[in-house]
Amino acid sequence: KELGLVIEPKPAYPIDAKLVASKAVVAPLPQQPPICSADGWCWEEPWPQGNTLRAVAGRSASDVWAVGDRGTALHFDGHAWSRRETGSSAALRAIVPLADAAWAVGDGATVLRWDGQRWTKVPVPTQVNLHGLASLGAGGLWVVGAHGTFLRYDGARWTEEARPRLGRLK
Repeated sequence: KELGLVIEPKPAYPIDAKLVASKAVVAPLPQQPPICSADGWCWEEPWPQGNTLRAVAGRSASDVWAVGDRGTALHFDGHAWSRRETGSSAALRAIVPLADAAWAVGDGATVLRWDGQRWTKVPVPTQVNLHGLASLGAGGLWVVGAHGTFLRYDGARWTEEARPRLGRLK
């Protein structure tokens, strides 16, 4: 403070002008309706729901799915998240949304298919926990799980494929 000037201390780190500008334009998220269970229980804290989410995938900004513990399936339509009852209490670990459906897999050989209206449990030829899936197009899927499990769905039936020597799959 000399000659009436106030000298600001220099920050210990460089200032990123882009970061400062991006923080200045961040707006709060709009309020969304609570996410409630089929029997009317609604989450208040933590918001918007309290189950651990394990995977998220989307086809577009207005078609995004998230899945997680206790059979949790949430859908984002571009405006708000909503819960979609799965009828399962298994931890869901992966999801693939498609043009006319969505598939989710999880613990206890859980495979679920969304038909645009509801989730349906699909029987598969294994009892292991399932960890991941990928679309093959034309209705086909690959699913991987514990103990090196590989399942293939050809659009009509499931088969357990030979296990490649890859080690642990997750």
